[in-house]
Amino acid sequence: MKIIGNINLDIRPSVNRFIAKEIKKYVAWLEVNHSLPKELRIIVTGVSFIRSIDQEHVISTFWAPFDKEEACYMKISTGDFWELEKWGKDSAIYSTLNSISHELIHYHQWLEDKELHGNETDKKATLLTNEYVEYRGFPHGENRIHRWGWSGIPKYRKYKKTL
Repeated sequence: MKIIGNINLDIRPSVNRFIAKEIKKYVAWLEVNHSLPKELRIIVTGVSFIRSIDQEHVISTFWAPFDKEEACYMKISTGDFWELEKWGKDSAIYSTLNSISHELIHYHQWLEDKELHGNETDKKATLLTNEYVEYRGFPHGENRIHRWGWSGIPKYRKYKKTL
């Protein structure tokens, strides 16, 4: 476990070292550039999917307690990274980082007592991830994005967020 400010980053041994390195860089950038007033635990696992509270297979999920004094957490799956790589490493990295961004938007919605399933969540997550990409650049210099958009991953758009 690595603690970066209010972020407690828990990258499991099953996570590929390549994607783990990119996630660490992104989380460090988030801590410096964005407000995170409450503790947030990010659990990153190397499995292809995780189960939500209602037992659905999802790519990422966010859990927030009723008591704001308790810590919340998000779970991110990265096991399908090499499958996503067929769209290019940059798109595969972007997809994973955008999952973190999406859950981070839910974290901010929770802090502000807003509904966690609002329409603006995807847009804000994309803007946040794009901000990082503009700062960092394309890690592999592919400079190409799939025709479906930045993530380029059809299944990415289908996952469901849960509490």
